[in-house]
Amino acid sequence: MNSSLDERIKSHQYIRKRRTLMTFGSYFLTFAVAMAGWSSGLLELRYAVHFLIMSVAINGGFYLCFLSNWNLRRKDPNLTEEQMLISLFPPLYVMYFMDDNQARSALAMVAIIPLLYGILGIDTKRYIRVAAAYFGGYLGLLGLLLWQKPRLVTPNSEFVLLTALFMVMAQMALIGGFISKLRASLRVKNHQLNEALEKISVMASTDELTGLCTRRELMKQLSNEFSRCRRSSGALSLCLLDIDHFKRINDSYGHQAGDAVLKKVAQTMQSLVRSIDCLGRYGGEEFLLILPQTPLDGAFITAERLRRAVMDIPFPEVAPEFRVTISLGAAELEEGEAMETLISRVDKALYAAKGAGRNRVVSAEQTADTLPG
Repeated sequence: MNSSLDERIKSHQYIRKRRTLMTFGSYFLTFAVAMAGWSSGLLELRYAVHFLIMSVAINGGFYLCFLSNWNLRRKDPNLTEEQMLISLFPPLYVMYFMDDNQARSALAMVAIIPLLYGILGIDTKRYIRVAAAYFGGYLGLLGLLLWQKPRLVTPNSEFVLLTALFMVMAQMALIGGFISKLRASLRVKNHQLNEALEKISVMASTDELTGLCTRRELMKQLSNEFSRCRRSSGALSLCLLDIDHFKRINDSYGHQAGDAVLKKVAQTMQSLVRSIDCLGRYGGEEFLLILPQTPLDGAFITAERLRRAVMDIPFPEVAPEFRVTISLGAAELEEGEAMETLISRVDKALYAAKGAGRNRVVSAEQTADTLPG
């Protein structure tokens, strides 16, 4: 489980690092506008270079945060809001030195591009906070220009630009909020879907009444063990068992009593097998026990232990002196034998145990000379 969690964290960190590199590309768009200002004689080259240096430093810093896993300490490990806020400073810096208000307006609109990345990562409230910071930052820039470079400020043009910025960012906030709600809804639905799939998986592999493996899961485990034995030449044995006269229990005491018997017998046997063994409900009142790395003698001993334990189970919910017995067949995988043949032999051994009077264990070796193959 921890390994799975580590893999998910690594995957998310990899995505965050890639996203940081993509964000760096958006800085180059603003840098291209700054270089256009330089080529037009509206901006000194050093300020465009300063912008590039700041962009590299900012993105490099965030990349190191993801590389060192420092971001995992934060409430938002994507550091979305932090990246959006700090991305505003380099373009505002360049805008201050741009010697034309129209060029500055173009740069102001291009500088919004990094905010688009935040649409997918934060809710409306946080996005409005970032948009307000940008709007406030530009107002602060205008105030500084009015104080130190009043000739570069045209009130009417700036009013139109501020109105446009406000409208664009308001629309982005609304769209971002809508997308955020959709993503939150999708996360909830995905969580519900994963829970449903997990429940279905458990239902497919676990018998609801007894808590043991289903027949399907038993066959899957048996196939795996069969393949392992073929590779390593190890031993593999099976025990097939049946609750004696189970139909009489249902007829005499009712199906609820029958269910109680199945459940308690299953729980008792499960408590007596090894962790590497696989016990499951084979069908009705039949159970199959897969015994890896176990020869026939060991399987016979295990079967006897189960038989004696079941005989001692009390069923006060059925009747004060009520007891049940089980019949068991045991077989070991032979060299070159098919899995279906092994199952057939252990089934014949169980049939022989029932034919011999029930409440006993019969091995496939004992039936080899008495039953038709």
